[in-house]
Amino acid sequence: MAKRNQERENKKNAAGRLAEFLAVPQAAISAESHIEIRGNKEAIIEGAQGVLEYCDETIKISLDRKAVKFSGRSLNLKGMDGDSIIIDGFILSIEFT
Repeated sequence: MAKRNQERENKKNAAGRLAEFLAVPQAAISAESHIEIRGNKEAIIEGAQGVLEYCDETIKISLDRKAVKFSGRSLNLKGMDGDSIIIDGFILSIEFT
């Protein structure tokens, strides 16, 4: 377990050094997911693996090692492109599982 944690830290440090060298945000070269929330009307998820659940009250997205669940009203998949998903509607809650 400690070895696995050390490997993750080394990868994070290497990604940070590379991002600094290239003068780009670390998230641009990181394997981790990134979520932007615009008010309670829109969410942009980068690093998505797929859609696990989809209805007008719930959208659940698979990420690398977890999932994120958006609950609300009139939720809609506004766009999907590669590993990016845009959700719009009235977002009431966000839950990580």
